[in-house]
Amino acid sequence: MASHISSAARIIFPFFALLVAVLTLATKSMAQFSTNANGNQALESGEIFLIGGYGESIFASRLNSDGSMEPPVAAGSLLRPNFFVQHPRANLIYAVGSSVPTESENPGLVTAFQWDWKQLRQLRPDSLVLLNQQPIPFDTACHVSVDPKAEYLVVANYGKGSIVLYPLEANGAIGPMLQRVVHVGSSQHPSRQSSPHAHCSAWTSGGDFLLVADLGLDKVLVYGLDRKKRTLNARNDLDLSLAPGAGPRHITFDPNQKFLYVINELNMTISVFQWNPEGPSKLIQTISTLPEGVSDPGFSTAEILFHPTGKFLYGSNRGHNTIASFTVDILSGKLEATGHVSTLGKTPRNFRLSLNGQFLLAENQQSNDIFSFRINPDSGTLMPTGFRIEAPAPACIKFIK
Repeated sequence: MASHISSAARIIFPFFALLVAVLTLATKSMAQFSTNANGNQALESGEIFLIGGYGESIFASRLNSDGSMEPPVAAGSLLRPNFFVQHPRANLIYAVGSSVPTESENPGLVTAFQWDWKQLRQLRPDSLVLLNQQPIPFDTACHVSVDPKAEYLVVANYGKGSIVLYPLEANGAIGPMLQRVVHVGSSQHPSRQSSPHAHCSAWTSGGDFLLVADLGLDKVLVYGLDRKKRTLNARNDLDLSLAPGAGPRHITFDPNQKFLYVINELNMTISVFQWNPEGPSKLIQTISTLPEGVSDPGFSTAEILFHPTGKFLYGSNRGHNTIASFTVDILSGKLEATGHVSTLGKTPRNFRLSLNGQFLLAENQQSNDIFSFRINPDSGTLMPTGFRIEAPAPACIKFIK
């Protein structure tokens, strides 16, 4: 009898062991994927992000759950892709590339790329597929934004201080230019503000207004969008004025769009406005991005971003080579500085927060590298993870939803 049991065991036990192994592997594989708000599957074990800069490609990488990052692969070809933005609802990005020198016969380009999630998740080379391109006339592009209804795209041009409005087709392709608006004026700084320099744009949540930070004018200019006439109309009554010599570079709203935050490149500050779409917005605070007692005419700020929770705000300091962190008073909108952490490289032109809010990735343009930092969920302060990847002159980074 015992020999019969022993023989049966030798047959059955390996079968059950194999079955358990197969089920375990299948469970792990299923757990690796989830569906995001756009209906796309994304790896739970990591978040895909794209890297642009002053090279010849857009690169793709993955942020893993421990803060490590996969070696970047060239995902799409574009000369000097210094900024890009994702379509609100589709697997598309819009990237601006600048020509040097900028000439009418050799313009910069705004480019639409699309992708297949399977290829992008696997970090396959050339996983970004060109949809179409449009020229950026007579100027040097530095920023691109898409209206929340995905009907229009705006390029901000630093060189001559202009913005360009393009329509978006039903398939996400970029239509021919509709309008070019050239800013006029100057401000205090003799070399940096002798003429306009549009640096970025941001839309209100409903897409009714476009706000444009112009470093050369010390203003955030406001435009109303006429969707029937397909034009942007200046709303000078809503323009925001900064201190002379401030040099507004980038702007961001709080999640509820009650407050607007402007990072000023030249005087190393953040200005907080109580946003009013019906009349003048009130300046309620200006706070330094540097530690107390620190200053240097060679320093400049760059990016400003909110944490997904809306509790923390971050700004980057070039030259000082730090990320400044702040807590946000939800009711008043005011900021309180909580620290300055080295980006471990040179010239943090851009940074980005992971979609889950656990990490910050800092791009160092002059040292050609990117470091990851873990975010304290209670204080918002940053802690280096020790992980680093290399990328050529990185200037923009975006997590793909």
